[in-house]
Amino acid sequence: MTQSPLNDISQHVPAIQRIARAMCRGDADADDVAQEVWLAAQEQADRGAEMAPVSWLPWFAGAGRRILWARQRSEGRRRERERLGARTESVPAPEERLMQLEAAAQLLELVRELPPAQCEVVCLRFWDGLPPRAIARRLGVSVEAVKTRQKRALAALRARMSEGNSDENSHGPDDSGGREAWLSALTIPSMAPQVARGGAGLGSLASFGALMTTHKILAVVVLALVAIGIGTAWLVAVAPQEAEIPEAAVEIATVAVTEGEPWLSEVAPPQESDRDPVVTRIAASPAEAVFTAAGPPEGLLVATGRVWNVPVGGDRAKAVPAVNVHVAMHSFGMLGLGEEAIPTATTDDSGAFRLEYAVKREHVLMNVTVPGDYEFAGAGEEVQWKVGQPQPPAIDLYRLAFSALDGEVVDRSGTPIPGARLTLQDGSDSPPETTSDDAGRFRFPHCTTHGYVLAELPGWTTLSSKASAKNEAGEWLPAKVVMCRTGALGIHLHGRDGEPVAGVRIVLEGAPAEAYGVKRPHADWGSFQVIADGTTGADGVAWFRGAWADLNLRMRLFADGILVTVERELEGSLLPEPCGGAGSPIMVSPDRERKLSLKLEALGSLRCLVLDSSGNPFPGASVRLISANYVPWKSQGLFFKGEADEEGCCEIRLVSSRALGPAILTASDTGTHMFRWPEGESPRAATLRVNLDQPPGETVVLTLANTLEISGRLLDPEGAPLKGSVEAQPVDGDLVAGHMLTGFRPSVSASKDGQFCLAGMPDGHFNIVAKCQGYARVVAKGVRAGTQGLQLRMEGPPPARVEVFVDTGGVPMDTYVTLVGRYGSGSAEVKGAPLLLDNQTLDEPFGWPADMQGLWYGGGGNGSSFFSLTPSKEPLKRLELDPGLYWIGAQAKAADGTMFAQMGTGLVSIQPGDHRVRLRMRARVSLSGVVRGDYQGAGLAVALAMDDGRLVPMDAWRESMVTIVDVGARGDFRLDHAPAGTYELRVGTPVELQAGESRASRRVDLIPGKPLLLEVDI
Repeated sequence: MTQSPLNDISQHVPAIQRIARAMCRGDADADDVAQEVWLAAQEQADRGAEMAPVSWLPWFAGAGRRILWARQRSEGRRRERERLGARTESVPAPEERLMQLEAAAQLLELVRELPPAQCEVVCLRFWDGLPPRAIARRLGVSVEAVKTRQKRALAALRARMSEGNSDENSHGPDDSGGREAWLSALTIPSMAPQVARGGAGLGSLASFGALMTTHKILAVVVLALVAIGIGTAWLVAVAPQEAEIPEAAVEIATVAVTEGEPWLSEVAPPQESDRDPVVTRIAASPAEAVFTAAGPPEGLLVATGRVWNVPVGGDRAKAVPAVNVHVAMHSFGMLGLGEEAIPTATTDDSGAFRLEYAVKREHVLMNVTVPGDYEFAGAGEEVQWKVGQPQPPAIDLYRLAFSALDGEVVDRSGTPIPGARLTLQDGSDSPPETTSDDAGRFRFPHCTTHGYVLAELPGWTTLSSKASAKNEAGEWLPAKVVMCRTGALGIHLHGRDGEPVAGVRIVLEGAPAEAYGVKRPHADWGSFQVIADGTTGADGVAWFRGAWADLNLRMRLFADGILVTVERELEGSLLPEPCGGAGSPIMVSPDRERKLSLKLEALGSLRCLVLDSSGNPFPGASVRLISANYVPWKSQGLFFKGEADEEGCCEIRLVSSRALGPAILTASDTGTHMFRWPEGESPRAATLRVNLDQPPGETVVLTLANTLEISGRLLDPEGAPLKGSVEAQPVDGDLVAGHMLTGFRPSVSASKDGQFCLAGMPDGHFNIVAKCQGYARVVAKGVRAGTQGLQLRMEGPPPARVEVFVDTGGVPMDTYVTLVGRYGSGSAEVKGAPLLLDNQTLDEPFGWPADMQGLWYGGGGNGSSFFSLTPSKEPLKRLELDPGLYWIGAQAKAADGTMFAQMGTGLVSIQPGDHRVRLRMRARVSLSGVVRGDYQGAGLAVALAMDDGRLVPMDAWRESMVTIVDVGARGDFRLDHAPAGTYELRVGTPVELQAGESRASRRVDLIPGKPLLLEVDI
């Protein structure tokens, strides 16, 4: 099985580990989360979801959060089950329980004799457990009044208890444990709360006849009724003091809802003198409510509230009730878990609703949601409830109105385009559509969600369409869609003998120098990218019928392990990079067909058979082919990763525009998802050196054999274990594209106990390098493969500390990104790099070496980089580094959306000590224009130069820094990311501009916020 380079998940293993370690506290948990993220990503890649390498990073972070959340939730549920299943260690003796019940019964008698207002407050406070503010809301009085009633009631009870103590014939507090027993009766689970919750109906009171007299039973009933909010004044007045209340006295009643009122409790007076009172309850919900004297049954969650429609602008004061909309209550779960039965309701004329849910566990977290429609967005609210607690208060759900999305369709010159078919790409199955009018304007009356607008018109294609956005009032900002004419472009691939090459995937996109070309991910925080792709047929040709006309184009060719990038052509033939200044940009003319060809130097296949040590086929083995000239992220060399089939075979297709040279072919018995191996174990592997310029004509055999390992512990200066990274550098061998000769990467992370194991090692000697933040790196030289028990003791803090301050001139900022990369050792051409001073301020628009593949990716063929792509709100970054060669850079985004150009130190030598670097940022400015005159010979370009002749970098791409922008077929050019400042605009061929020469020049002043449009004559 083969994979596209974009789907090679193995290259992201270090990133997955870093993300997992950042999310988890324990190293073991991080390993588990990283393992699950890798497997999920591999499944995503196997389904064919191709993404650029940087686009995987937010996917990894999101998957890690979901997996960690699921693990934590499962662990929490397990602990809760164990807690509920735990055996109670002790229970009160029967005699003690009877004494408590007797004290509670006598105390209820005393409470009943309190004034009605004080009696009600005592019941609500001590039996219902309501705080004073909740009692005040329920009774419609102030908090101070509630506290005063409670204070007077407790004082009266204390006085009555004291009188009971002095009565020799009474069974007062001293008979049941003293005053403390009486007070404890206020909080024990006595009969009142049982009756109030319906747990012991009125008939169950007979079992307590030996303890309570008839008037005490009445007190329990009175207190139960008071606990659910019934007015005690009327009850005390009408209820007989010594007669039992029959069960028929408490009836069920259904009443209409009083609109706009909160939950109220009252008792309707009897209609006939010989009938008992009927207990009713009035609700704010218009839905019919059925209640008993005991209230809702225990375990029944009742959610009430109203749904409001808010007009455009988000002013809730102007909201109106949402009538006849559906409301649902379901369990909350990120992974889509829910209950079997979802309660639903429909709002009435006042927008009110009522939902009931029978809770099956002690605590629930529910979502009450109302869906959106064509005019209004949906809304939702979380409800947390625990059985036995008061019902949650009524909630308000506000549905915000959708505003219209207006926009215009224009060409690159700003001319309106009528008759274009516009589709709002919002992710729905049936996206809304409209058509632009004679002025190029269009409108989507009710834009329901974020998206982008795609324009379609015969002979035209969409160039640019940014994602829709809203202002502070919730209104959609105007959308602008830029289109261009199209032509037809055919790409013919053939070998040295002219034979066609079929089955090669070709991606057609805009060149990086083109204003509407493919941009670096997140370059504009939401820019829309247009990409077309095709596959060569049996004739070796892939046609692009909708290729952009009069624009610079670029092509990428994908085969097994091969990525070829082409941006220029000469006399009908494509020129693979690097091609210097030869040729001209790839372009097509409107409504015309053009066919270009590309000769492939390497063409053929390599077939291998993987066997185990017994000579049997080994299916599922991991197979890699790595050419010696392979450079990551550049269109040269070969890196293939596949898997042996059921017969142990794997066939590798060799397709390249240049010679591939020597390579190593490796096979192993394990996949790259294994982050570490147990001590004493190591994968089996096989290696074979091949010359890809003359690949073997027969099947080559790879026999798996045992490899070696180097294991040990990483320790701090005091001998305590450390977490860090350990890598092996071969002494008597070499690394091919960062891999050992067995195909494995020579690096691993030490666990929390300091253990590490470098597995899959070939026989030989290695320098083992250990790194840990806060310590200088340590090197153990000449370690033989197979060594175990190696101890690496870190030494002291790092000798170099750097503070980087991103200076934006006081402009309010939204995002800062600071990056740092380390250049590899042993490169003679950079030994003269300048020293980083103790205090240094940089304000020139430079700051990174061109051969480092741009600031945002760092690391070239000679180096490695480490950096942070996490946006920050703080302009200060503190770094702790080992001495060496580094580049440090930054980018920023203002609160108003203005982007600042990249700024950096360039390649510098950082020595021990404290260093402070201030990077004075420059805002990006748009510069466009046209070159006029006789410039036959094509291939013209423009560049910005400083006074000393250095060309200004205008953007950073994955492959290189952009300093030269090609001129279009009509002489037009556009620089969208030029840093503010005064420069010389030069026009000439790329070769001339690189040599400091030009055919025409002009002085320009680029001012932030003022795009510049000019003409240059040759």
